[in-house]
Amino acid sequence: MLRSIEYWQKDLEKTAKKLILRMVQKRWSESSFFNLEKELFNGFFAVRKLIETGEIPNHIHSKKYELVEYPISTKISDLKNTSNSEGFSIKKGIKVKLTAKEISNQFIHSYYFMPMRPDGLMFGFLICSDYKRESGIYMLTTFDVIELFRCIAGKNGLID
Repeated sequence: MLRSIEYWQKDLEKTAKKLILRMVQKRWSESSFFNLEKELFNGFFAVRKLIETGEIPNHIHSKKYELVEYPISTKISDLKNTSNSEGFSIKKGIKVKLTAKEISNQFIHSYYFMPMRPDGLMFGFLICSDYKRESGIYMLTTFDVIELFRCIAGKNGLID
C-alpha cells in the first residue's frame, strides 16, 4: 500500500512529464495557458507539502536553484494585464539562488506569471509573489522546474 507521501510524489512526477511535453507544444490556447499555470501551482503546492512532511532529505530540499532576478522598472500593477516583459530591467538581471520552498512560495503566492516562449519553445517563466512584486521578478527555466519536481518526487535528473 502506498503511503500518502508516495501519492504526492507520483503526481509530481506526472506533472514533470507533462512539462517536458509542454516545452515543445506547438498550439497554445487560452485554456492551455490556464492548465499550465494550474499544473505548476499544484506542483509547487505538492513540493511545499512534501518538504513540510519532514520526509524529504535535507540535501534535496535545501538545494539552491539559480534564477535570474530582474528589477522592476515600472509599477507591476501596470503589467498585470500584459503579456510582455517591458516593465522589467532585463539588462540589469542578477543571479540569485533560492531553495525549492522559496521557489514554491513564488508560484503559490504568484502575483505575476508569464511563460517565456521565444521561438515557440517554452523556455521558462517570469514569476513573482505578491510579496516580491514591488522589487523584482524572477526568471526560472523549465528545465529547473522539471528537475526540482523530479528531485522532490525521489527521481534523479531530468529523465529516467
